[in-house]
Amino acid sequence: MMSDFIKKHVLGALAVVDEYGRPYNVALHFSHVGDKLVWFSSPVARHSHYIAQRPAVSVVIISSDPKEAVYVETLAHKLDDTERERLLHHHAGVMGVSPDTLDAWDAYAAPLGDKDERKSTKSSHYYVYTGE
Repeated sequence: MMSDFIKKHVLGALAVVDEYGRPYNVALHFSHVGDKLVWFSSPVARHSHYIAQRPAVSVVIISSDPKEAVYVETLAHKLDDTERERLLHHHAGVMGVSPDTLDAWDAYAAPLGDKDERKSTKSSHYYVYTGE
């Protein structure tokens, strides 16, 4: 379910916390690889800086027709160069751009974690990764 949903709805919002403890949200293109969400971001983007300081993030990917959403609370991390290169062509394909477009960007990943059945409904799917 998760993989199919994210293949159809790649645009979502990433929420991070800034240095003052305030929330900061940004729209990004996500892909689903294995048990992780993956995205590419500029190394000078505010959210990239905040992830380096505090890796706790939340992601929401929403469809308006039909109304359905995936919510993820997780820990993000910047991928090393080997992993970045491995995922570059996959993610560029998801975004519909040339891999060259992402040359100057860093790659990030965040584990999906376990589905929280208590919060999840037929149309809202919650995943939590605690790092354990």
